[in-house]
Amino acid sequence: MAGAVIASLAPLSACSDDDATDPYDINYVYLRQPTDTYASVEYKANGDIMSGFTDPYTLVPVRLTKPAPQDLTVEVVVDPSLVDEYNEATGKDYVFINGLDVLNSKLTIKKGEYLSTEPIQITMTDPKAFAVDATDLILPIVIKSNNAGLTTSKSSRIFLTFTSDYVPNLYNLAVSTINKKAITVVDGWQNSLKSINVVDFLTLSYAPYEDVTVNVAIDNSKVADYNTANGTNYVAMTDASLAASTITITPEQTGASLTVNTGDISALANGTTYVIPVNVTSVSGAAVEPTENTKSTFYIVLSGAGYELEQVSNVNGYVYNYTSALTCTVDGQTTTGSYTWADVLKPDEYAWAYWNPTQSMEIDLGETINLNGLCLNCYGAYRCPVTFELETSADGQTWTKWDVLNVTQRSYLYATLSVPSQTRYIKMKGTMPTNSYYQEVDVEWLKLYYE
Repeated sequence: MAGAVIASLAPLSACSDDDATDPYDINYVYLRQPTDTYASVEYKANGDIMSGFTDPYTLVPVRLTKPAPQDLTVEVVVDPSLVDEYNEATGKDYVFINGLDVLNSKLTIKKGEYLSTEPIQITMTDPKAFAVDATDLILPIVIKSNNAGLTTSKSSRIFLTFTSDYVPNLYNLAVSTINKKAITVVDGWQNSLKSINVVDFLTLSYAPYEDVTVNVAIDNSKVADYNTANGTNYVAMTDASLAASTITITPEQTGASLTVNTGDISALANGTTYVIPVNVTSVSGAAVEPTENTKSTFYIVLSGAGYELEQVSNVNGYVYNYTSALTCTVDGQTTTGSYTWADVLKPDEYAWAYWNPTQSMEIDLGETINLNGLCLNCYGAYRCPVTFELETSADGQTWTKWDVLNVTQRSYLYATLSVPSQTRYIKMKGTMPTNSYYQEVDVEWLKLYYE
């Protein structure tokens, strides 16, 4: 089948230039080779064009070498008989393409004008014109006649050549493991994971031309496979269910989403970790195909946690861009030496400062973000704290105090929050090694991450 169609407009000069061999007083009707001689078209399995070929496909106007002696009608047609001539002249093996034709076969050149009032336009008469086995296709365009008996230039031909191949619509399982944590130290924590929405767990290469049906099911027989592969001892959540087992991807979409109802998760507070295997049992419609080596199962892992910080090598999420509303103080002071503390925090500012981490650094972002991690850049391990304390608040009144982090790898202090926190206000403190000469943190910048 055909798919990415490349259309090159190649003229074939069948004879010498008429203007050089005939008297100059002859008024020729002719076609000039289009400036754009290459186009690329992609289409779906049903023949729908994705890009590169706009119907109608516009070429060039019909021309005269002298002004029209009267209102002139010129007929332009597709001529399949020229395919063999083209192949012989070029050494190619093109096949005539059915399903394309001249939309406006009769063009008008007004009296006294040189050009037709509109250009030649090609249209698809068959929506599957390019969906054929042949890969090299051709469409010859010629002048057939005119109503004034003017001479047609013998070299006035346009040959549209196409190469084509099919672009499949591939589906892929876009997630493998989704980790969800509940803060089990607050009242009503069970409601936080009552249901879990998974957006675009399965994705397509492009929007389908018709509905695609995705069937899914929870398959607890795969819990053992997960534990074996990951060295864990997680428990199947036997009362979990899917809000819907059949999901439709419409022509306006490129992904499938689902909702999992978790059931009773009270055992999370006792340290139990659950795993819910979701299996894609079938995908059908719109001639979609699986990507090579795509998996059929993804896992949702549920665990309980306190307000914990974890030191990591990197933080997932978007880097927050500070706004002009940012303020920062240390021990009530907004400046430190030549810089403001707000500028010290910004990665794109050439500013740095020494911070005594026993003094609270207090930050107001000026807006609320869903904070899930941070990176404090210190100048060398000896200038980084050994303990780190964090408090966050959305309103400046109610604060979440995160567990103290014992810092192991220093210099860049990457830390993630056990759960994302709605945050506008931040307080940070810490301690330096008691046996170190350096008792201040060299702050180069502070990056915040959100989701």
